[in-house]
Amino acid sequence: MKNELVELSPKIVDWVRTQCKDIFSAEHTKITFHARDAFPRTYYRVHITGGTPVILMVAEPHMTLFNEIVSIGTWMHGQSLPVPNIHAYDHVLRVILFEDFGDTQVAKMFLEDLSENGAQAEKNLYIQMIDSLVLFQKANADDFIQNTTYDNIHIADETMMFLNAFQGLPIKERDSFDRVQRSLIDTFQIQTTVLVHKDYIPANSMIRSDGSLGIIDFQNARIDHPLFDVVSLLADIRRIVHPELEAGMIEYYLDQAQYGSEAVDHDYHVLCLLRNLRIYGRIFELKEYENKPHYWDLYSDRLLYYIRRELDHKANTEMREWVESVPMVSEQVLEGRD
Repeated sequence: MKNELVELSPKIVDWVRTQCKDIFSAEHTKITFHARDAFPRTYYRVHITGGTPVILMVAEPHMTLFNEIVSIGTWMHGQSLPVPNIHAYDHVLRVILFEDFGDTQVAKMFLEDLSENGAQAEKNLYIQMIDSLVLFQKANADDFIQNTTYDNIHIADETMMFLNAFQGLPIKERDSFDRVQRSLIDTFQIQTTVLVHKDYIPANSMIRSDGSLGIIDFQNARIDHPLFDVVSLLADIRRIVHPELEAGMIEYYLDQAQYGSEAVDHDYHVLCLLRNLRIYGRIFELKEYENKPHYWDLYSDRLLYYIRRELDHKANTEMREWVESVPMVSEQVLEGRD
């Protein structure tokens, strides 16, 4: 066995060796670094002699949600959802061996030149992601392993994060914002709840070797509004989707989900506003208090694009009026002055 990374402890290397023998009846030849995320987790590719590689995830001791990755991933795979199979795990070592979905991330495909196939190639990728999203929504939500149904109170609590960007805002205005956003939430026209991924974006979508879509980073899945993941996908600040494509994908989703078009239009735009208000407050907090300004530098302009767009939608008139009535907020949000 060849271990190319000194930070992998001998205990983890021995564990991987044992799993390769027990599960695949083979030794692995080497372990190579694959990726690292912000949770923090480090991923390695385990190359198995004569077989398909697998992914080793190593979670740092203070990382939360390890148990959720195991339990939710196992449940989802049992529901035939397109998530990686968990071959083995160890709670003490905090390691998991996953099925390897390869390196073809949808987000990276968008960064490549799609001009050869034009807009159709982009559309086809979004169609695949909508199809996969619908599979999640058709899963038996009543049987979901995690008791994590989000109600309007949770959504309202999360949206209050927007005010992190306005620390000097008087309590009167804070209370009025809370009343307005709760009033918006109460206007939701779709009352059905479904399984949602919660971070359903191109960066978490992989094109597998057979051309099908695989979904990763599912540990925050919960029961929530059906349009939560639709908004995450089509109004993602990492990539502005052309309005024509966005509208077309909403129509495509409508054909499969069979909700009323007026209800979808209303709830989509309310959710889009609330989501981006929350993110705006969060990345401001990262910039000001956690010394992570790069998120603000990268995404604040795109967030303002979505916030301003949604404030102009008829469903969000009450929030638009609130923003215009509070100079500290209107100057920063509507006029763009920091």
